[in-house]
Amino acid sequence: MLPQDQKLIRKINKEKARRLAIELQGRRNRDPNLLAISKAIDEYICLDKLKLYCAYLSYTKYTNTEFIDYDRNSFVFLDEVIAQVAAGQFENPLIKIYHWIQQLYEGMDQEGVDDEHLYHQFYPQLSALLQKVSKDERVEVYSYLTNYCTYKINQRITTFLKPFIQFSVLILDIKLTTSGKKDRFLPPATFSNIVKATLRLHDDQQFFTDIIQQLRYSQSTYKEVNSGMEWVEKFVEQYKNRLSMPDADYYYIYSRALLYFWQQQYGKAYRLLNNPKRPQGMFINLETRSLYLVILYELFNKRPAILDSDDVEIGKVLESFRGLIRDDYHRKKQLAEHYLNIYKNFGLLYKRLYKLNLRYDGVLKRPKRFYKLIQTLEQDTHRVNIPFKDWMLSKIGALKANEE
Repeated sequence: MLPQDQKLIRKINKEKARRLAIELQGRRNRDPNLLAISKAIDEYICLDKLKLYCAYLSYTKYTNTEFIDYDRNSFVFLDEVIAQVAAGQFENPLIKIYHWIQQLYEGMDQEGVDDEHLYHQFYPQLSALLQKVSKDERVEVYSYLTNYCTYKINQRITTFLKPFIQFSVLILDIKLTTSGKKDRFLPPATFSNIVKATLRLHDDQQFFTDIIQQLRYSQSTYKEVNSGMEWVEKFVEQYKNRLSMPDADYYYIYSRALLYFWQQQYGKAYRLLNNPKRPQGMFINLETRSLYLVILYELFNKRPAILDSDDVEIGKVLESFRGLIRDDYHRKKQLAEHYLNIYKNFGLLYKRLYKLNLRYDGVLKRPKRFYKLIQTLEQDTHRVNIPFKDWMLSKIGALKANEE
């Protein structure tokens, strides 16, 4: 199936050819087809403009925009395009979809806009509209939707976990069963995000049974799967060689270590992560270091001899983590500020948790003061979005239980 932009170019050329034929006939009593040409061009421009603007919106949500010297107002005629699309001037399926995506992304942080209502309102139409577009266009749409779901998941809205996995599986299905061999690779971030999301749903066996039916690529691998955790383990090993570069190895290591963390095999996770080499990408770097800190905390309390033998100091690892964040704030500027704040808050709260766990500053001599510090840490943790939030709250709860 041809992409929509190619179809529209053909449509423009077809209408221009019709006009030329009328002119060649020398007939002055016929419509010269000017309006049809204009409408075909309008449709092409509207689609292209919407796609460009949605790409801009996506960029502003996930990366630092300091190096972009333009904003929404720089997209000339954008408001007119959106108004025409909203008025129903075009039946093009991809225009309808990108208008929806535009509204979702603009509504993410816009006060008074219920973007989740917009999502659920339009979603029932999505499948039928996507049947009318090409495979590559479907992958692009699903990518926008997985990013939207990720944004919501980071805000602790867990109802978007299942849609995220479903959209991701649809991307996998297209890339690994219908693409040419050179395109049968998946982005490493998609791989690790699927692992993160599925681990949080590992108890929902029926959901994974349904997902297995959708994964046509090597479906026989999953026949004997009896739990969501088994599904994740097979997924990680099956797709590790299908990751596109760069940093593919690091995404596999992170995903495998995360699985070990959920299985409480902290020693195995530590051996994978205790590597001086670091990936280049900021997202995977911060994700990996966050997980590493969580694993170190567990080992410090359960198997401290491992850290002693390797001369690993949690305080130094934590400062290195926080230094990476400061470096991106002031120099690299790769990530959007709200994402950096997520990891910054994790580092600050982790430091407080670690200090309380060590019983710093003589707090054992002042149990009431210690208990107050734990309560404050718990309240602050509830207020912010951070990675491993449930884990941190459980560790705070364990400290409280020891003091009550």
